[in-house]
Amino acid sequence: MPFKFAAVVNEWRSALLMSLASLALLWWLPNQGFGPYQAINPFQIWLFVIFITGISLVGYVAVRLLGSTRGLLMTGFFGGLASSTAVTLSFARIAKKHPAYSSTLAAGTILAAGTMFPRILVEVAVINSTLVETLIVPLLLMMVISYGGVIWLVKQPVAKLLQPQELPINNPFHVVPALQFALLLIFIILATELGLAHFGDEGLFVVAALSGITDVDAITITVSQLALTNISESTAVLAIMIAAVTNTLVKAAIVWFIAGRRMAYQVLSVFTIALGSGLLAFWL
Repeated sequence: MPFKFAAVVNEWRSALLMSLASLALLWWLPNQGFGPYQAINPFQIWLFVIFITGISLVGYVAVRLLGSTRGLLMTGFFGGLASSTAVTLSFARIAKKHPAYSSTLAAGTILAAGTMFPRILVEVAVINSTLVETLIVPLLLMMVISYGGVIWLVKQPVAKLLQPQELPINNPFHVVPALQFALLLIFIILATELGLAHFGDEGLFVVAALSGITDVDAITITVSQLALTNISESTAVLAIMIAAVTNTLVKAAIVWFIAGRRMAYQVLSVFTIALGSGLLAFWL
């Protein structure tokens, strides 16, 4: 993506206006529960939307400023802050067309996926810091092993991409993405409450796994909040781990079905070690 200063300035202006509008709206939203189980708190939901889109905006702006061709690893890292799934899908498609660059693309994909783990820790630390003690070792272990896999891959003899590639990451601080995440969060909250009411912890774990297919932020926020009042800390951290593992496996499946075997074997090798080590540390 070519560097266009004017475009970046316009996006920053849009983000600033959206931020001000979001904060203004926050003051008018009621801070109380509505709907089934009194689970929908408009103030808290919009506050979480601002928080998550703020994290995503950091990665998005970094990719825009640096340019997605400035370096695949840098793009993978900052793109992982914005949307690690989008990075995975984009890199897998590039690898399908340019299999000779699979190692570099695999490294960028793993770096994006590995960045998800500290992102989860930040979200948990802000909402319910008591959960961090249990999650920090397995999540950081998975991050470190993922980054170690990146180092292993970049040391292999690979070439750089010849053609510019653009990541399909949209500005998260526009109205539509913010409202989409708000609706997703409401859906996950209601699904979680229903799962708990009818099936107990097992219902929550199913919701966590299904949520992890597309997004880990919504379920992370939901169970971190629930752990303050309605569920045990052990249940919350297990649900978060389930969502994180599911999301990582989905990324592996994307690579396997789109990119081809070479990149898939490289990504799966690192993911298997990272997830296995993280889960072992979690159970111990």
